Amino acid sequence: MEVRMVRSPQDTPHLPDTRKLLEVFSQAYRWSDADIASALQIDEPTLRSYVAGDRTLTATAQKAIDDLQELAFLLGEIFPDDQDAQRWLSKAVPALKGKRPLDLIRAGHLDKVITVLTTFHSGAFL
Repeated sequence: MEVRMVRSPQDTPHLPDTRKLLEVFSQAYRWSDADIASALQIDEPTLRSYVAGDRTLTATAQKAIDDLQELAFLLGEIFPDDQDAQRWLSKAVPALKGKRPLDLIRAGHLDKVITVLTTFHSGAFL
């Protein structure tokens, strides 16, 4: 099943949109709840409470949601399908000093991954 983000990264997602965004990462890119929670810099129980509508997120986690939306947008623009995007997220990338994007995201460095994709998307080859 191919899931694509069609909104631009400037749109701020509300909870239903955020649920759809998280579903993209879960289904299309095969991220676990732990991966998503790490990207948002929260723990899994907080993620579940937020998705259920029982909890609000910190400003840092809200910014990370915006960053995930930008990541989804860039992956959709750059890669022809979800499998190619998933493979890129899981392989060592020279522009990231040989690290896997998913490992950097898990470690709280989503911004570095977005920077590399933004540079590539702009036409600058690394």
